[in-house]
Amino acid sequence: SKSFVPTSTSTKYKKNATTPGAAILFKATDKVSVYANYIEGLTKGDAAPLTAANYPTIFAPYKTKQTELGVKFDQGTFAHTLSLFEIKKPSAYTDLVTNVYTSGGEQRNRGVEWSFFGSPIENVRLMGGASYIEPEVTKTAIQSNEGNMALGVPKTQGKLGVEWDSEVAQGVLTLSGNATAVSKQYINQDNTLHIPGRTLIDVGTRYKTSISNHPVTFRADINNLTNKAYWGMPKLSNLALGAPRTYMLSVSYDF
Repeated sequence: SKSFVPTSTSTKYKKNATTPGAAILFKATDKVSVYANYIEGLTKGDAAPLTAANYPTIFAPYKTKQTELGVKFDQGTFAHTLSLFEIKKPSAYTDLVTNVYTSGGEQRNRGVEWSFFGSPIENVRLMGGASYIEPEVTKTAIQSNEGNMALGVPKTQGKLGVEWDSEVAQGVLTLSGNATAVSKQYINQDNTLHIPGRTLIDVGTRYKTSISNHPVTFRADINNLTNKAYWGMPKLSNLALGAPRTYMLSVSYDF
């Protein structure tokens, strides 16, 4: 990537790294499988801010390392998974003594997650789950903040989605609903400020039919049905107002 600043010369960022991934699965029975995996993610390194002594240094790519161990129970039309995981994510901060921006920070997320999906009865589909996460700051500029919860990561999350199909006229009508709940999220390093948890409900419908032998789908959705007012951290760093009740209509035509 290249960046251009009017007051200085352009900068070029060209870095690479090897990010391995591995997985293994053991099928204990026809319905039960045990699995484990390890994978590394790659993201562009942070750039030192204008106020830092080492501006405009850009760090090498960050490697996020994830390890997971889980079990899957598959009944054919319905399945459950339960997993334990750990994610280590590098981060950057400005040293309070030297004013040097460094990439020596680290955030570690450990947790357990249960998910389910499938069709328990005819014409009905369910998908959802719940998770518990310990998002801990393990390395940072202020030693007293080590061990605190990381910014923007809720400890508990839950989601439930349901769809129901019904044949109507010359097509299929589907009604859907989704509920998402998250606990509070901290917004400062010393964990003295947080935004409260929230539950959001979305509903929708779609109608699949055909016109002149071409598939057509009509959709109508309402996001944030209860018009819940809330704060969120969509990028895990920037505080923003959540979207209000939103209506959406769309049509897709295959040809």
